[in-house]
Amino acid sequence: MDNVKGSTDSVASALSKLAARPPGLGNRGLSGVNGAFTRYLDYGSNQLPWLHGALGGTTMLTNAASEVADSNMELGILRMTGPRLQAAMSGSMLLAAKCAACR
Repeated sequence: MDNVKGSTDSVASALSKLAARPPGLGNRGLSGVNGAFTRYLDYGSNQLPWLHGALGGTTMLTNAASEVADSNMELGILRMTGPRLQAAMSGSMLLAAKCAACR
């Protein structure tokens, strides 16, 4: 989870740097000619809060699982974290690939 959180934070930093660049091909801004790529920047920026929320929910569930005395209940709670963590990892990798392609 820490690796996904670190990757998500670096993607957020890269998106903000790309958004701050001047537009146009000469200055290598993400908006390109007439803002052709602005929607991709907006989409990535809109996905970041969801990724942070999914990671926060996963962290909360793993902390709760560690405090449960019943091992079957602990396993059940940990199984609930799997899909959230997998979705956050996939989303983080997709955003990282998009940011790497724009640099």
